[in-house]
Amino acid sequence: MRRPRVHFSFGVIVLGVAMLVLSACNARAEVVIEVEEDLSGTVTVDVSLDDAALERVGDLQNQLRTADLVDGGWTVAGPTTLDGLTTVTATKPFASADQLDQVLSEVGFFREFSLTRDRSFAQTEYNLTGTADLTGGVERLGDSRLAQLLGGSPVGIDLDALEADIGPLAEATDLTVRLRMPAEVESDGGEMSPDDADVRVWTMRLDDTSPTVIDASATQSFLGPRLWMLLAGVFVVLTVASVLYLLFRRLTDPPAPQTEVHAAPLAVPQRPEPVERKLELVVVDGMGVLFRTGDNLGRLLVPFARSRGATLEHEEIAELYRQASMGRLSTAEFWAGCGIDGDAAELNAAYLDQVELSDGAEDFLRRTNESGLRVAVLTNSVNSWVQGLRQRYELDDLIEFWLVSSAIGTRKPDSAAYEALRRTSGVPLHNCLMIDDHVEHLDAARRLGMSTVWFDPPPDAEATDHRTVTDFASFFGKRSTAAANEGAPS
Repeated sequence: MRRPRVHFSFGVIVLGVAMLVLSACNARAEVVIEVEEDLSGTVTVDVSLDDAALERVGDLQNQLRTADLVDGGWTVAGPTTLDGLTTVTATKPFASADQLDQVLSEVGFFREFSLTRDRSFAQTEYNLTGTADLTGGVERLGDSRLAQLLGGSPVGIDLDALEADIGPLAEATDLTVRLRMPAEVESDGGEMSPDDADVRVWTMRLDDTSPTVIDASATQSFLGPRLWMLLAGVFVVLTVASVLYLLFRRLTDPPAPQTEVHAAPLAVPQRPEPVERKLELVVVDGMGVLFRTGDNLGRLLVPFARSRGATLEHEEIAELYRQASMGRLSTAEFWAGCGIDGDAAELNAAYLDQVELSDGAEDFLRRTNESGLRVAVLTNSVNSWVQGLRQRYELDDLIEFWLVSSAIGTRKPDSAAYEALRRTSGVPLHNCLMIDDHVEHLDAARRLGMSTVWFDPPPDAEATDHRTVTDFASFFGKRSTAAANEGAPS
């Protein structure tokens, strides 16, 4: 059953208490909008009161009447007390840009919000626009139903008595809106947070004469693909210049005189000095290695999508997944493209319930860390799905670097993915060990100088130069039966 839309209880939380921001009281009201790379995120309302403000409110939980918020899908935490402040927090997630506008409309004074993402080569631009309108004063936060429920007051507090005590409420009440985006926020309005360039702050009052327009953007740039394109361009220019120079010399130089040629001893070519290797970083694939999925697409994603009503062919679902794993589709857009109705966050959670950590993976990661080696994950997947698995299995203390294709804008075996690994970790590729279950990913890694291990290859797989293991226990126990090529890097 669809949850009811609520906005009046939110007004009680935000300004029914925040109007106590007076010289004799300390109270703060803040709305935080956090946008993730896939256009999902959260809206959070935070209200904090000191003891003087709390005494004026009375029974905070009863005054706030947060049951309607909970019924509308908000998570309400508190009241909690820390450092002399009593805090209540209300949070609601959104899975797509359209849902952000819906969630903010429940606040009561946000309207017409639009969130977009524009991708170009090695760059992603996010844009958010909307209006916060407090020009209606305190009464704007309520409605007739609210006034009836709260004894005639739009916010459940005797406004006349409060104004007689402390003066006009509109002049005393501030609201702060904070916007966090995936990169540094740029806007003609608001102020940059002194603590974080990815956060922009707007402050409004109930006596504002005009609505506040929120218009902000953030741009992510990925250096790896741009650098590769630049180097490729330089290489082409130098190659063409060299060919033209040699051609010019051949056309203009006089022919060399005929001379008697005497045979000289053949020079023995010198072997190049070997690159000094020192293993510093163990790089693990995600789906199929760290997580026990095997054929993630064929065994998990496609069957799950069809169980939820998708009728597309396997290849069509695979292409949608590829677009999502490149960051070109949000998970909400992916499920909708498959023809699946429902909340994207719930679908994501149900899909991830099928994914398990591989046997021995946690022990392998701990022992690798204890040996002084660093660990990274380089995987072709959707960042929000990987984030969910990281939190579920508490892996952040064991894995230092996470590089997900939808976040870096490129997939293995593209060399730009490995360049992103080198740039992020600061470790030369010849000092990295790559563990993957796709031989084409390992071939690309080997060409760039990485040592490689093929994880759990099929029984009928053709022999390769890559060392093989059947599971994580094989790294510390019996050596795998497949022999390593002596010339392969180790």
